[in-house]
Amino acid sequence: MKDIQDKKIYHLFPGNMKHHTPNMIKYFLMYATQLEINIEQHYFVIMSKNDENDIVYAELDISSTKIIFLDETTKELKFFISEIDKKNALILHSSFIKHIWSILLINRFRGLKNTAWISWGADLLPGKGLKGKVYDFIKGIVINKMAAVSTLDEYDSLLMKKRFGPNIIDTRAFYSQYDFAWKDIVSNCDDYDYSKKEFNILIGNSAWPENKHFEIINKLKNFKDSKINIYCPLGYPSNTEYKTE
Repeated sequence: MKDIQDKKIYHLFPGNMKHHTPNMIKYFLMYATQLEINIEQHYFVIMSKNDENDIVYAELDISSTKIIFLDETTKELKFFISEIDKKNALILHSSFIKHIWSILLINRFRGLKNTAWISWGADLLPGKGLKGKVYDFIKGIVINKMAAVSTLDEYDSLLMKKRFGPNIIDTRAFYSQYDFAWKDIVSNCDDYDYSKKEFNILIGNSAWPENKHFEIINKLKNFKDSKINIYCPLGYPSNTEYKTE
């Protein structure tokens, strides 16, 4: 997506993921300077019309003209994507809505060179049944025409290329404000007496082996006399053998 200084940039987010989407929009707003972006170019499209009045979105410090609530049904999503100028940029933040790939192929084929997808990991999993295989086939066509496809970690990048081809223009994406603030966080911890505090430690956010649960737990054995509560969410994927272990 070259020469986008004068173009509008539309970000498509899943609206029902209220634990992620509002914070990611805040990230763009808070760190526009460090990211060297002109926030006036950016529009945030929330694909969930029912959440328009939800407090998590109402509290965002953003003009109402910069945030768009959209029904994720095929008809409204198709109309919205069709109306976006092909020269403007479109960025998909995750892709849990399967029919979006056929809409992009039919209604934005010429604009795919100005379109990007940031995978959140779970949206890389193969579809189920015949319909799932058809969606995956269409997805493969579309993403190989895109300007870029981004993943959040190295494993997802390898999986992306394994599933959809090695020639995908792959870049690494991140959303965390800690990429800018980590030095301040570390310096504030230097003189802290950790023996007096109870800690809650979250390991990973899923059952992917790449979260290195066992490696981290072994390292934490050095602090076995400390007050530490360890939490390991293992909701997905359905990796029964690894979860049991």
